[in-house]
Amino acid sequence: MVDFEKVKMENAPEKGEESLEENPTKDNEENNGSKEEINAAKPKKEPLRNLFAFYAFGALIYTVYSVIISGAQDILAGTFIPTAAVLVTNVGPYFLVTMIAPYFIHKVPYVVRIVAIYVFFTAGLFIIVYAKEVYLKLVGICTTSLGAGIGEVSFFTLTAYYEKVTVAAYSAGTGSGFILGPLYYTGTFKLALLCLFVSHRVTHFFSSRCSKKFWQSYLAYFIFAET
Repeated sequence: MVDFEKVKMENAPEKGEESLEENPTKDNEENNGSKEEINAAKPKKEPLRNLFAFYAFGALIYTVYSVIISGAQDILAGTFIPTAAVLVTNVGPYFLVTMIAPYFIHKVPYVVRIVAIYVFFTAGLFIIVYAKEVYLKLVGICTTSLGAGIGEVSFFTLTAYYEKVTVAAYSAGTGSGFILGPLYYTGTFKLALLCLFVSHRVTHFFSSRCSKKFWQSYLAYFIFAET
């Protein structure tokens, strides 16, 4: 009689052999998984134009924002309204937009947001420059503040679709805007004063010279005419 159980035990592969046969496939899968994790962990290079775009967005928004703060005294010149009124009207709408807009602004397309930012900035700056009433100037400041708030919410959330370095580019732009705004306002103001001073001195010089020559020629003609 043949002992079938004994034959099965002899022909059955050992556990060690099974593990040796299965291990190569498992090792390959583990190696592939580790390579994928390493490739995913490596940050992708963001194009330079995207970094420059986010930097420009932050710089433009905060340049306008800081220019208004720098010109607060000139906006309220000749009035008894305290300078804090400009700060409140510049910060208040910006604060409300950045606090409320994130809950619903994702439903608005980016094209509409960018057009709204342009309209608010342009309209607000025109009102500030050409309005004669101080209260209308404060309305213009509120308008530009709304544009700055929409721009902050829109462009900062847009960095989620790009690499993390875009956040750094946008933050660098906001910091540069806070410096460029006062420098631009101070530089243009000083340049305007310099041009006014030079034109006044040149006009005074030529007018004095011309008037002096006129009286000299008039007196000479009068003297020689009598003789």
